Amino acid sequence: MKSASAMIDITPPIGISICGNVRDDDLARGTHDPLLCNAVLMESEETSVLFLVLDWVGVDEAEATILRKRAGAVVGILKKNVVVSATHTHSGPKIITRSGFDYRNDEEEKYLNKAFDDIVEGVKSLPGELEEVSLWGAVSDIEGHNFCRRLRMADGKVVMNWIEVDPTDVVCATGDPDKQMSVVGMKRADNTWQTLMVNFTLHAAICVGRDWLWSADYVNYLRERIWEALPEKPVVHFSNGAEGDVNALDYENFNLEAFPEAQRYGRELADHAMEILGDAEQMSDKLNCVTGAVAMYRREITQEWSQWAKAKWEACGGEIPQLLHGIPSEYYAHAIINMEQFAGEKDIYPMTAVRVGDIAAVTLPGEIFSQIGLNIKDKSPFDKTFMLGLSQGYCGYIPDKKAFAEGGYEQRTGRGSRYEVDSCDKIESVAQNLLELL
Repeated sequence: MKSASAMIDITPPIGISICGNVRDDDLARGTHDPLLCNAVLMESEETSVLFLVLDWVGVDEAEATILRKRAGAVVGILKKNVVVSATHTHSGPKIITRSGFDYRNDEEEKYLNKAFDDIVEGVKSLPGELEEVSLWGAVSDIEGHNFCRRLRMADGKVVMNWIEVDPTDVVCATGDPDKQMSVVGMKRADNTWQTLMVNFTLHAAICVGRDWLWSADYVNYLRERIWEALPEKPVVHFSNGAEGDVNALDYENFNLEAFPEAQRYGRELADHAMEILGDAEQMSDKLNCVTGAVAMYRREITQEWSQWAKAKWEACGGEIPQLLHGIPSEYYAHAIINMEQFAGEKDIYPMTAVRVGDIAAVTLPGEIFSQIGLNIKDKSPFDKTFMLGLSQGYCGYIPDKKAFAEGGYEQRTGRGSRYEVDSCDKIESVAQNLLELL
């Protein structure tokens, strides 16, 4: 097994819009910590795979495909063996267009093109930097660091956990978060770590653009803490999981602090990663990559929803209230009016499964509910499997079926939730087939 890795600075300029909340004044005013693209090139026998993870909220399928082609070309591999993911920081640039519902202005487009140029330039040297490594890996459950954000209340309603509630009124959370942390390490012959790949399921939405500063959220603190523990400062490729309904808020200990909480989470998760790495076992040098695609259909807009949206939009006079957490009803109304013209259309998203040693990973094209990821793991032919969420494209939220009956935020028809109810089954089916092919 050979690997090489790189950290590429993709911090946007000041004045670009921050993605992840709804407010008119959304232009970044400074940088709290740099946004990075962490790249890992792996080679074993006849197979090479390039992993790219960006400190962005997501990457649209069209742009992810462009980056996969360009980056693959300069390292000498086909785009099917390039995996593009996002950490999902809500303090990153407004890049995703949600399949045409939003748009990038000239400055955002200019930044995106420069970021891609910098990434391609940054990975160009990786083939010449490949070095022999041994693969080490382990997984372990982490308690108390991610929570289902959907709360079933005593009155039967489902509310989101960023709304402070009386804990005694909460019956239960509607689902279970995936608590598994996966760690894969590439160790040099001198016993130093070249690269660490860490995967955990948790919305990077603690800071949500606080103070109008660029930030990788808790991911930044996780990387810094690992570098404190390992003086060789390995490249840390952090990837998210099926985090669609999972965040860092514990309704019993409500806390909306931004950077202090991001720091606490990042450092504690890094400590867990180091513990897991300490228990890691050397793995085989097997490397394999297979690709497929999932086809999903845009949701039909009922007459009732259409009438509501038009009335709501007229009543607000085109003014959308600002929110740091959540989405106002007026935003949904505008989205539904826009969505009617696309109802029933089919969209196709690439999906990829990769075997690294004795651990398998499969990509998910957006914010997929945790239970869907858990279902994929349960059926996986591998003992150790993790989800690469927000990868190869961005389809918005994909809830499980019961969420549509429960109500709440993520399943509500809008820019971020636009596909039919059975989309979760389609993603599970494709993921299972790809894992079987590994």
